[in-house]
Amino acid sequence: MPMSIRSLRALVCASDLVERRAMVVAARDAGFEVLDEVDNAARAIQMAPLLRPTFVLIANELYGMLGADAVRELRSITSGADLPPEVVLVSADQGVREQAIDDGAHAVIPRDNPEALTRVVDEVKVLLETGERRGRADRRSGEDRRKVQDWS
Repeated sequence: MPMSIRSLRALVCASDLVERRAMVVAARDAGFEVLDEVDNAARAIQMAPLLRPTFVLIANELYGMLGADAVRELRSITSGADLPPEVVLVSADQGVREQAIDDGAHAVIPRDNPEALTRVVDEVKVLLETGERRGRADRRSGEDRRKVQDWS
C-alpha cells in the first residue's frame, strides 16, 4: 500500500439518510476513515475545523444552506499538511457546477449516479495519496498550455 502524503479522513454531509449512507459506504470502500456524518452544511462548516478532514463529501440539497454555498467556506479551512480539504459536491442540479468549481470544489457529480460517486472518491484518494491529479488537467490552474504551445 502506498504511503499517503495526506491522510484519508472524510466528513460526509447529506440531509437524506439514504444518500448519506451511500456516500459513507463509497468513502469507506475507498479506504477513507469517516470522521463524522452530518445532515446540514452549517454543521459541516462547524465540524470541519475541529475534525480537520482531508476530504468533504457534501450533498447540495440540504436543510438551511445549499452545499454549493458551503464549498468556499469548507475550502478555506486547513486540514492535514496545512492544505484545505478536497470537496466533492453531489447535486441533482448540475446548474451549480460552474460556481462550485470556481469556489474550489474538486468535482460536482450527479446525485443518482453511484458509478460517478465511486469514480470521483477514488480520484480524490489518488490525489491525497500521491498529490497528482490523474487523467485531467488541474482546472484551477491558468490557461491550458497545450493550446498555446508553439511547436515551431
